[in-house]
Amino acid sequence: MKRRTLLAASLASFAAPAFAAPAAGKEWRDYEVIAWQSRDEAAYAAMRRAGITAGVVIADRNDAAPAPLGSRIAPLREAGLRWLVENIATDFYASYHRFTQGRAVNWRFAEARKLYRANPADPAALIREPSLSDPDWLARVRVRLGRVVRAHAPYRPLYYALADEAGIADLSANWDFDFSPASLAGFREWLHGVYPSLDALNAEWESSFTAWQDIAPMTTADALRAKGSVAGWMDFKAWMDEAFARAIRAGTDAVHAADPRALAGIEGSQIPGWGGYDYTRLPQAVDVMEIYEAAANVDLVRGLAPDLVLLTSVGSDAGGARSAHAVWRAVLQGTRGVILWDDKRSLPDGTEWHAVLDACRELRAGIGARLIAATPHREPVAVLYSPASFRVQWLLDRRAEGGDWTRRGARVEFTEEGPVREAFHRAVSTLLHRGVTPRFLTPHTLAAGGLDGVRVLVLPQAVALSDAEAAAIAAFIARGGAVVADGTQGEFDSHGKRRSHRVLAADRDPLGRLAELAPASLRVEGAAVEARVYDEPDGGRLVALHRDAGASGLAEATLLLPAPASISDARTGAALGRTERVRLPLEPDAPTIVAVAD
Repeated sequence: MKRRTLLAASLASFAAPAFAAPAAGKEWRDYEVIAWQSRDEAAYAAMRRAGITAGVVIADRNDAAPAPLGSRIAPLREAGLRWLVENIATDFYASYHRFTQGRAVNWRFAEARKLYRANPADPAALIREPSLSDPDWLARVRVRLGRVVRAHAPYRPLYYALADEAGIADLSANWDFDFSPASLAGFREWLHGVYPSLDALNAEWESSFTAWQDIAPMTTADALRAKGSVAGWMDFKAWMDEAFARAIRAGTDAVHAADPRALAGIEGSQIPGWGGYDYTRLPQAVDVMEIYEAAANVDLVRGLAPDLVLLTSVGSDAGGARSAHAVWRAVLQGTRGVILWDDKRSLPDGTEWHAVLDACRELRAGIGARLIAATPHREPVAVLYSPASFRVQWLLDRRAEGGDWTRRGARVEFTEEGPVREAFHRAVSTLLHRGVTPRFLTPHTLAAGGLDGVRVLVLPQAVALSDAEAAAIAAFIARGGAVVADGTQGEFDSHGKRRSHRVLAADRDPLGRLAELAPASLRVEGAAVEARVYDEPDGGRLVALHRDAGASGLAEATLLLPAPASISDARTGAALGRTERVRLPLEPDAPTIVAVAD
């Protein structure tokens, strides 16, 4: 009875359909340079002189007998560095992808797959341990987070990392977690908010449940074989993303309860898709997020959660110049700091770090804070981010190729974009190379009036649309709005049920016409250059031109403004005159950034 009462209370605390985004990230105003590997005081002192601002302290996860904190933070304090508190609850949030001495990092996931292949009917392979909805584990993590935060709070860490490379299963791998009793109870409760009645659910699922407590989701194997509706599979996948975001938010709330000024973060965030990485939910559950860039995910998250503190990471094995390009690219996308992965312990003097540290020092000298304070200037162009379309298309692709879907691990899901992610990525890249920073819409914001002020709507492989989304798009077209799309829009509803009729009259303009249709407030002559525009608090604008990584034979580009303006180099302060057309040199790795004033 106690467990059931705790579960009911846990579910009740998450009754709202959307989270309120934490606002504490607004206090993060300067660019931070964080060294991940632990070193001694002398090395830390050298790092500080080289421009590094913070280190890492691994959290004490011994719930029974916490270790003293003083000796672990002393080298950082003596060197004058701040720190982040790392991996506080990785055992909960990253249960299937975390370090275990003498084993592969994902050994528990490999064991689950092995168990499933041996006997697909064995439910043990489909039960996440621990369940993200387990009230006992949620309580245990809450207590631990409170203890850790209270211990570190007097020293004001940068943030508290709930977990690194978290996920429902192994990173962004698809798996049929979680069929545990706690998860299924949460799923059934959540479905009450999705469907107005059990009859409505049965109609969508093409099922015949007589009570809510009897509802059982569809497995991936069942969905691949299904001839009719796969809504039971689609809804369960959406629930697991919801459960992941709820669990992350529970950790964030615990951090805030222990110290209202503290920031909670997750690291190693993945490509949009499986593993809980539904970015309509996740950015609202946390204050800080370090993201592995893929499929335009950093631009997407910045657009959906502008106050979220975004970080990137670079490693010594990437090579100095390439890493420096990545640092600059990330800050233009909206990151506020970098984590340096120094597995060779060569900071700060290793030659592979020189270009990175040069970039970081310049960012710390002022341009980083200026970019952080600025706001992306978003044109009246919106791109739809549709997790439902991703899920449907993934299922269609697996049906088409046959084979064993369980052999698709995290690496495959991360590197193989698939039609929906590829179309989304291509659309965003095309716009940025056109000098257009788009707005991003979720299914909810699209249906709720998000097209106000938009002139062009981009639908990248939006094969699954709700009735409300389809109605909003039809009304937009009727008002004269332009739709740029590929694929067959709305062939399925948002629960994955195939429609008997088209919800949009015809395919609109293909994505190939996006460059000519998208309105832009400026133009750039020069291929392989992203152009980003920012509004500054004082009313001026910044324009950043950044060569694509590895682009060769390109030494300059021409910036064309709609009217003459005073232009200066934002990095050096040099005046470039008053003009509407200026030729600008391009460096291989660092961007050219100019300030534009009327």
